[in-house]
Amino acid sequence: MAAPAISPVTTTWLASSIVLWALIANDCTFAVDVFVSRELAQRALADALADEPSWVDLLEIGPIHEPSVHELALATYRAES
Repeated sequence: MAAPAISPVTTTWLASSIVLWALIANDCTFAVDVFVSRELAQRALADALADEPSWVDLLEIGPIHEPSVHELALATYRAES
């Protein structure tokens, strides 16, 4: 028996439900590193703080969400201005 086909609606839902996690430095606007799970990001944070305890107030983890259509349009407008 053949596997059931995945509809475009299901594929879109699956793709939009993926959340990546980032190790973020509070003094900049970009991710230091990106992870596929919160647990991996937490482990990386713990490792970094074990090496550099003074970074405790500098590093954090946070989710990376897919940008909305409005955010993409605003970014495009700003880049063209």
